[in-house]
Amino acid sequence: MKIRSDSQSSLKTIANGITTNETDRDIQTLLLNNTNIRLSWIRAHVGHPGNEMADFLAKIPITTAGVSTYHVPLPRCGMKSKLTDCAMKEQQDQWDLNDVDRSTYKVFPKVSLKPAGWSRELTIFVSAHGPFPVSLKRIARHLEENYACGDLRHLLHYATKCHLTESFHLTKPAEVNRVAWMRAVAENKLSRKMIVQLVRLLADNEALIKIRQAFHASAFAFKQTGSL
Repeated sequence: MKIRSDSQSSLKTIANGITTNETDRDIQTLLLNNTNIRLSWIRAHVGHPGNEMADFLAKIPITTAGVSTYHVPLPRCGMKSKLTDCAMKEQQDQWDLNDVDRSTYKVFPKVSLKPAGWSRELTIFVSAHGPFPVSLKRIARHLEENYACGDLRHLLHYATKCHLTESFHLTKPAEVNRVAWMRAVAENKLSRKMIVQLVRLLADNEALIKIRQAFHASAFAFKQTGSL
């Protein structure tokens, strides 16, 4: 028995031994169990009666009113794709409407299945959660969130301005370029290495930095008022 089809792609898929499509695998099993059946390709729309009749019958459901509706099961790969799309859309909607982690959102506004591959230290840098007063004050582990000069003591301050961490300084961006700067730092190998070293320094010397900052705060107050 010979079965001819004008769909060359379908024939190639059926001939592929590693296909994951259930319909194709069922056809492969059928062909293995019935060796008298042969598949072959013919050119479409060149007058083959059987092929023309198959096209005609295939068009009847969409060209004739009152024809019964047939429900064809969705292939597993199609279902997986639809579920993935729905899940990604739901995650994106939640990410857009969430009122926390806006620092991370600015760097990564779109959800993705591809891991960023960030180290713990780089995650701390981008998310702005770590061993520095701005984030520690939120969880009642530090009394002040400002430096003696009035600057907020977040990681950007330590990475660009704080005199206690001068050897780890990066070029400070203008406020309008801050998001682009964060993205560039996250993508640059040398900058990432510098941030990793900086965060480790802050984590290992948190108490010492607090003491030195308290001393400099007193010195700053003396400079401003003339008394301690």
